[in-house]
Amino acid sequence: MLARTRFAEALPPDRLVFELVGNLDDLPSRVDLAIVSTGAGPRRSIVEALVAGREISALLLEKFLFQKLEDYPAVGSLLASKGIPTFVNTPRRAWPAYRALAEEFAGDGVMSISVELNRTNGLATNAIHFIDLAAFLTGAKGGFECDGGRLIPFEEVSRHVGAVEFGGVMTAFSSRGDFLSIRGRTESASPHFISITSNSRRAVIHEIAQQAFIADMASGFSPQMREFPIVRQSSLTGDLAAAILDRGSSPLPSYNESANLHLQCLRAFLTALGGRGDSDIVSVT
Repeated sequence: MLARTRFAEALPPDRLVFELVGNLDDLPSRVDLAIVSTGAGPRRSIVEALVAGREISALLLEKFLFQKLEDYPAVGSLLASKGIPTFVNTPRRAWPAYRALAEEFAGDGVMSISVELNRTNGLATNAIHFIDLAAFLTGAKGGFECDGGRLIPFEEVSRHVGAVEFGGVMTAFSSRGDFLSIRGRTESASPHFISITSNSRRAVIHEIAQQAFIADMASGFSPQMREFPIVRQSSLTGDLAAAILDRGSSPLPSYNESANLHLQCLRAFLTALGGRGDSDIVSVT
């Protein structure tokens, strides 16, 4: 079974203690932390079944949350009524390198963020990650108003059967004027890059190479290379779970904050699709 294999990869044998069940009804009546990492399509029904008649102390949901607009307020109301602290796994804001970068850019005015994605890091799959990152870096609590009018849907290029990928550009603005641009290059093999500009700083991040080039006014805008380590999900999940279990907190966004960002992203996707809802809108990895 795939789940057993993944547990074995993540934990040494002497710490490998788990029980596999084939039905939600077989779960215990009390769960300290539930992680729902299924595809987006059935996630609402799984969350509803999971919390029904069961005490869940905390919940961690995978992105993309849901593919229907009405699911967001429905699940939000359910979680609020149950009093379940819920977080969403858009983890770049938990990476130490991005957290340090956010401190450097803090208080330096409005920001422009540009993301270039390639055919293996599709826009449909990854846009929400960078919308969340932009919200974290800029402190835009209200999120970004996303425009999908320049997105181009391509069903044949998605890595997931029945899912839609996008080429073109998604743009977005925060209420204070921060600007985000995400370009999907469905034919490109070039690694993805993130560029961040504020009043007196500039950063270009090459995540694959784990490097960043930083220029600021103090250095005369002479770019300096620094290491920019990424954190693999296999290394991060344990720390995120421990923070939730031990302190009841997480560097990840809360459900309410992330749901707002997801809705803004989803509406842009729907605009690009002309309001069509007859197939999966986004990939879910």
